[in-house]
Amino acid sequence: MKALLLSLVIVSCVFGQSSVDGDRIPTATARINNSGALSTKPVKAGTSLPATCSVGEFYNKTDAAANAVLYACTATNTWTPQGPGTTAAEFEPAQS
Repeated sequence: MKALLLSLVIVSCVFGQSSVDGDRIPTATARINNSGALSTKPVKAGTSLPATCSVGEFYNKTDAAANAVLYACTATNTWTPQGPGTTAAEFEPAQS
């Protein structure tokens, strides 16, 4: 009886694990190859910069001019445009 119960516990643990591409869930230091994916979205996107952010986040402002699309959070709650030869003043969203 104990062997049967132990077997059921082991089987439920094995089949209950989440997976990514048939492997275990990756850790924060794992390398994930998404080159075969149909699409990926590693950056948040929208028409308004979020009010809050943490250093290292990126945002794709979908309604901005072509060279003002990507913003980086360079300090807590501070979005800085990332683009060639431009200044932050050129990209400030209109305040309503």
